[in-house]
Amino acid sequence: MTTEPVAATSRRPARWSLVVAGLLHLLALVPYGFSGLVAPTYGVLGLLVVWLLFAVFLVVVHRRYGLAAALVPPVAVLTWIALLSLGGSLLGWQA
Repeated sequence: MTTEPVAATSRRPARWSLVVAGLLHLLALVPYGFSGLVAPTYGVLGLLVVWLLFAVFLVVVHRRYGLAAALVPPVAVLTWIALLSLGGSLLGWQA
């Protein structure tokens, strides 16, 4: 009976799933970029930092769960909507 090392039996997620999730995340950058129409400069910079953190989170999720990383960009867009709404009500951001 032969036993294989654990590393040989563990599966890595397919690279195409990272490409798909990455393209979706780049698409999610569009609303973050248009935040300057509603939010001041410090708010836009903060939102772009949040987008970058979601990009790091996307890579981590991809390494662990593969194609489930495609769920990160919609969450990023929903977070953007929530943060702009919060900024509008608490900080008075308006178009």
